[in-house]
Amino acid sequence: MPRWWLVTAAAVLFTIVTVDVVRRGALVTFDHDVSRTVTDWGTRRHKIKYAVYLLTLFGQRGTVLVVSIPTVAYVIWRTRSVDPVVRYVLALVLMTVVVYSMKYAVGRGAPPIDGLHIGGESYPSGHVANAILVWGLMWYCVARVEVARQVRVVANLARVIGPISVVIGMTLLDYHWASDFLGGIGIGIVLLSVVTTRWLRPLTARVDAIIARRGWGPRDPIR
Repeated sequence: MPRWWLVTAAAVLFTIVTVDVVRRGALVTFDHDVSRTVTDWGTRRHKIKYAVYLLTLFGQRGTVLVVSIPTVAYVIWRTRSVDPVVRYVLALVLMTVVVYSMKYAVGRGAPPIDGLHIGGESYPSGHVANAILVWGLMWYCVARVEVARQVRVVANLARVIGPISVVIGMTLLDYHWASDFLGGIGIGIVLLSVVTTRWLRPLTARVDAIIARRGWGPRDPIR
């Protein structure tokens, strides 16, 4: 679960970036400078783009779901608890509602066309928010139960490497403005704090108690 100061900083960051994007401030100027530089590099016109594209998979919903769903299912099997699935479903719902509400509200176009309310979906970056939220939640679930060391290591690496890889890949391919990533980071951290809150545990514990009465008790209790 993210520290309170990190969540506060993320909320402030998201607010500042959103206001700057809407008001066409200094960050927008920086966005264009970065985009022009990457365009001059010509990554999208070079064969290396296929290798760079692989970095973006860490934030694409299909890839994330393929890896995270079996992991969460494994944790559910180990704990015999609905806690992981409740948090996971909540994460997906919040991710969809919050991110796409902002995308439609701002309507920012992706590079090279930077306009607001033109039907674009560039701000904020859903890929970065997705990488922070889902990989972070996967680590949260794995870290609370006894699992194989390899699973723990992979989950820990994914929550760090995932968001970084998405930012690098999308920047080099000029798929997003730099401020889009900052907005996605802010949303991702805030939502991660929501889905990992301890206040959800009493609710899921009641459901677990009902299930336990039917003979499906916990195998490895959640810490």
